[in-house]
Amino acid sequence: MILYVGTYTQMLLEDYGGHAEGIYTYSFDPSNGSLAYLKTTQTRNPSYLCLHPNRKLLFSVEEEFKTNHPAINAFKTGERGSLEFMNRQPMPGGLPCHLAVVHDSIATVACYETGQVVSFPIKEDGSLGSVSDLIQHDGKSLHTDRQQGAHAHMIVPFVFGQKVGVCDLGMDKICLYHFAEDRKKLVPANQPFIEIPPGNGPRHMHLHPNNKYAFVMCELTSNVIVLKNQSCRWKVYSICPTLPGDYTGEPSGAAIRVNPSGKFIYASNRGHNSVSILRFDAERGSLELMGNQRTGGETPREIQLDPEGKWLLAAHQDSDSIVVFKIDQKNGNLKKSSEYHVKSPVCLVWGE
Repeated sequence: MILYVGTYTQMLLEDYGGHAEGIYTYSFDPSNGSLAYLKTTQTRNPSYLCLHPNRKLLFSVEEEFKTNHPAINAFKTGERGSLEFMNRQPMPGGLPCHLAVVHDSIATVACYETGQVVSFPIKEDGSLGSVSDLIQHDGKSLHTDRQQGAHAHMIVPFVFGQKVGVCDLGMDKICLYHFAEDRKKLVPANQPFIEIPPGNGPRHMHLHPNNKYAFVMCELTSNVIVLKNQSCRWKVYSICPTLPGDYTGEPSGAAIRVNPSGKFIYASNRGHNSVSILRFDAERGSLELMGNQRTGGETPREIQLDPEGKWLLAAHQDSDSIVVFKIDQKNGNLKKSSEYHVKSPVCLVWGE
């Protein structure tokens, strides 16, 4: 199995960024959880990657402030995880931090700095066309430093209802869209947004396998918010803290993943340098914090589960490592298996 690792190759701020060389490709052995380095594809600040559903294309953002001319790149995937550069399209927004392929023919990007959602058509040959749609979010919320404007942070294709959700940290909303008939532009859905309790800062979201629930990781509080689909409308169902009660540091929630069984939810906390282990009861819709596993590194920006839910990988942005944990299938607990030196890893995506 191939693992693509997105990284920071430059510093965005004096204390934020990295020193990697580009996209790293590894081979992953699901029988023992081991990684083997294959190659490096040089590109600027590929902080988030997305594999096309056909597995033949990989897209990456170049995360930069607007004044530094960010972009999106398209690559062809090849044998043993090789990447062949196809083309690059300039990004009109600033700090593109997440992207997703929707309807197989559109790559959509969330731009944190400018609060925009930008779409690019995917041509028949797999290359990217110029911007086909741009949506500007407008709003703010409670946090005086982080929520004085819109900050789009994640694009989430909804399986149920053919919607696209956009987590906006600055507005405390999940904005909901669907594509117009020509599939070139996003238009507000019948339910245009999901209100998140003020001050939480929704960052990342993933759906439960039954598509009746969704889980939102909030950066500013490290809360996980459970959403429930009731009569085709999504509503906040419950809120579950992910940090220990005696933790006095600043919350900094990052990534969230749902085990394929739907029983366990994992969320990474950068300030606490841990992965929170949560148990979900789909019949009752209840989410419970079971504990926190220290990840053995600094700033676990990204976590990823293998497709069978047997292994969890934690990527440490500020201590240059990926730590592999074995997942206990009965209780969801994590046990460290191995550790690998990888420069400034911030995104983990499975290939073939």
